[in-house]
Amino acid sequence: MAKHLATQLLQQWNEALKTMPPGFRTAGKILVWEELASNKVLITIALAWVLLFVARTCLRNKKRLPPAIPGGLPVLGNLLQLTEKKPHRTFTAWSKEHGPIFTIKVGSVPQAVVNNSEIAKEVLVTKFASISKRQMPMALRVLTRDKTMVAMSDYGEEHRMLKKLVMTNLLGPTTQNKNRSLRDDALIGMIEGVLAELKASPTSPKVVNVRDYVQRSLFPFALQQVFGYIPDQVEVLELGTCVSTWDMFDALVVAPLSAVINVDWRDFFPALRWIPNRSVEDLVRTVDFKRNSIMKALIRAQRMRLANLKEPPRCYADIALTEATHLTEKQLEMSLWEPIIESADTTLVTSEWAMYEIAKNPDCQDRLYREIVSVAGTERMVTEDDLPNMPYLGAIIKETLRKYTPVPLIPSRFVEEDITLGGYDIPKGYQILVNLFAIANDPAVWSNPEKWDPERMLANKKVDMGFRDFSLMPFGAGKRMCAGITQAMFIIPMNVAALVQHCEWRLSPQEISNINNKIEDVVYLTTHKLSPLSCEATPRISHRLP
Repeated sequence: MAKHLATQLLQQWNEALKTMPPGFRTAGKILVWEELASNKVLITIALAWVLLFVARTCLRNKKRLPPAIPGGLPVLGNLLQLTEKKPHRTFTAWSKEHGPIFTIKVGSVPQAVVNNSEIAKEVLVTKFASISKRQMPMALRVLTRDKTMVAMSDYGEEHRMLKKLVMTNLLGPTTQNKNRSLRDDALIGMIEGVLAELKASPTSPKVVNVRDYVQRSLFPFALQQVFGYIPDQVEVLELGTCVSTWDMFDALVVAPLSAVINVDWRDFFPALRWIPNRSVEDLVRTVDFKRNSIMKALIRAQRMRLANLKEPPRCYADIALTEATHLTEKQLEMSLWEPIIESADTTLVTSEWAMYEIAKNPDCQDRLYREIVSVAGTERMVTEDDLPNMPYLGAIIKETLRKYTPVPLIPSRFVEEDITLGGYDIPKGYQILVNLFAIANDPAVWSNPEKWDPERMLANKKVDMGFRDFSLMPFGAGKRMCAGITQAMFIIPMNVAALVQHCEWRLSPQEISNINNKIEDVVYLTTHKLSPLSCEATPRISHRLP
């Protein structure tokens, strides 16, 4: 305050001096400095301010910050070193040279990147209260409706309320048990579709698009468990048209996942957010508008059905509409959309990668088939009740989640107060990134981590997916662990088991070519396989087992 007043006084006096005759200017300057010198209080305050500034600078310089990644440029920081769309791999490479935690600057934003499980536990569990708020890029902020979803919201009252709603009425163990028949129907539909295509083919083995079948199983299932049925189409007033099921899939799942990775340079320079960036803004907001319009249409149709049929609530949407009356329309739309995109994406990604490795490794596939036969026999289809008795299948799923971490980077969190992580000082205002990919590929924990090897999971019984052991946490850990873990750990192993039970799988020539050219993954919000998995499939039996 004193500094500001002194500066203002000098500016006003200098303006006045400009209007004086030349002979008076020198005397005027002497007069003002004499006046300031005589004001001991003002000088004392000014000196105190200077001393405080110097002291704070010295203290900051004495902080033991994590190593900084070299090569940063003025203004840009390390941005030019992060031009590829796989930053988790770049961070993992840097961690081998600079240690498990280091700092970078992306534009004007300082970040600390965590690459091992011990420090990640500090971030996600022990010091969670100081790092619980999300920092989001523009695209993610828009598409999450300003963090109005469980997975991306700041930890607080709204987060707890939304998570309780979805856990109690959809993703918790009780509701998941009730929804088992829906999962069974989706699985049966997938297997019957594969066998029908193989039967219709004049050649054997037939090349099958595995992703397509898994996708066509998961998205209708996601709609059915949320809305109680699979809509063939819905009238969307805001778009002036009717939208079919698979147009819904594009608008609710594919387009948001593609749009969310669009880079807005203003995210790296927050002080310049006032400058327009129309190309990125328009693209993201168009996707957001279409997604929101379809969700509004589905909710309108659900309200009409409830009003006309006067049935008791039978699905998640019914409960949200009749019992969660405290929700705003925005919260309602996002609460119903979130389980759709998460059911239709994350489980797809892991199912596809697991089948890729199984088709690539015939010995592993043969061992898995023998395990399935030993548990389920050859006269019935494998069921969820069989899962606890198939340890090798469980090892395959865990190892796939390790090598192909679905969400390689946990979206950044904001440090709300000075803290320490891994023995280093992290100042307030930093962002924290947890590199789950690096943790799952840490050579100090996992021998030969680049190799897919289910045997390691059979030998390592302590791996529990982030509940107590943090060496593998594909669903996160602590209070922010993914709400859909129970459902995912039913759907993924059942997809794999049923496909292997009914068919023998080998990589297609195109897939083998991709391996030779080292074409593997691409990152949206999740680690997708770059091209849909194509496999040569040979039926083990001619019909679906009962």
